[in-house]
Amino acid sequence: MLKKAILSALCCLALIGCATAPQASNQERVEALAQFRHLLPANHTIALKGVYYLLSIDDDFKYISMDPATGDIKAEFSGTKRFKQALAVAINQNGYLLTARHVLSPYNYVIGDFGAGLSVRRVRIVHQSDTTDKCDYAVIKTEATLPFAFEMAEMPADGDVVFAVVFDKNDQILGGDRLFTAGLIKSTESFAAGTLIDSTVPLRAGDSGGPMLSPEGRLVGITQGWNYTQGVISGKYAILSVRPAEHIIESVIKVDSQRRN
Repeated sequence: MLKKAILSALCCLALIGCATAPQASNQERVEALAQFRHLLPANHTIALKGVYYLLSIDDDFKYISMDPATGDIKAEFSGTKRFKQALAVAINQNGYLLTARHVLSPYNYVIGDFGAGLSVRRVRIVHQSDTTDKCDYAVIKTEATLPFAFEMAEMPADGDVVFAVVFDKNDQILGGDRLFTAGLIKSTESFAAGTLIDSTVPLRAGDSGGPMLSPEGRLVGITQGWNYTQGVISGKYAILSVRPAEHIIESVIKVDSQRRN
């Protein structure tokens, strides 16, 4: 339904890809999940309620709406010709989500379950990691109560099993359904803004902002989608995951909440 909605509304736009990286095939994703399916979080279907499709465009819509029964989007664009697509993860039920910084544009929308069925909502940017940071993430906010929000997991150790929510698509196809894949933590490297995570999870362009989860269904980090080749991080796939510094996330949400009240 999500794929149908996006395709029906946006087939006239020109695709901007996310970070360049070797492209994992769907078969690789299926095989990776099969190794660890017995550890898949018991609440995995609930967890998908906390994962949203993010659409960033270069000019705003004149209007945009979604039919909650069919998932079809109706929209008229002002002058939009370019867009970016990614995922966003609910981290606070008051409307705060985490995503990758590099996918954001002047106008950002999230599409997903807001408790009363599918709908599309405008989001504003609350916080972005600095462009000089090796950690690439942003906190965004929509004016809605979210039905599910992820709790943070403990810092993973090398060799831990992790799961990721990704798109059943490649970087040349707009939209797509969400699915799980899996892998092992290979190494981590910490910086002031957060921790980069290298893993065997078969990630690819377009997965940016999607969650990496522990077997308990808690949030380990998000797909960063930024090609980092220095230091100890050097995975098969150039798209890494990032775990934002928790004190930064907590602080920006607290300050934003107080400012808006």
